[in-house]
This record gives sequence, structure tokens and C-alpha cells, in this order.
Amino acid sequence: MEQRRWISNQLMFWASHEWDQAYRACSQADPGFGTLSGTEQVTCMIGWLMNSYPVPRELIDERKRKVRA
Repeated sequence: MEQRRWISNQLMFWASHEWDQAYRACSQADPGFGTLSGTEQVTCMIGWLMNSYPVPRELIDERKRKVRA
């Protein structure tokens, strides 16, 4: 498994092509995806990304600590 790193506030731990894959997968799986709120769409995509390109819990916790500091 590839080691993940924080990319940016917009991309988080995933590259833009991975976000594109997530968008396509969510919109194909849910015909109403386009009518969901932005938050609901992002939640779906992050769920797909975590299943496809997992990020270790330690990296997520480390990032949370940096944001709160």
C-alpha cells in the first residue's frame, strides 16, 4: 500500500485523479448524487476514497493535532 501524505486543504490525502474516480463512482452508484448537498457528496466521496485508498488512522490523528495547534 502506498504511503499517504497530506496534499492540501482541498485534496487532503488524495490526488485529484483519485477524487475524480470517487466522484464518478458515487454518481454511478447513486442516481440522486447530483441533488445531494455538497457535504453529502463529499462524505460519499471520502467514504469511497477511504475504501479504495486507505489512510492510516495515525496520519489522520496527526493532521487533526496540527490543525488544532
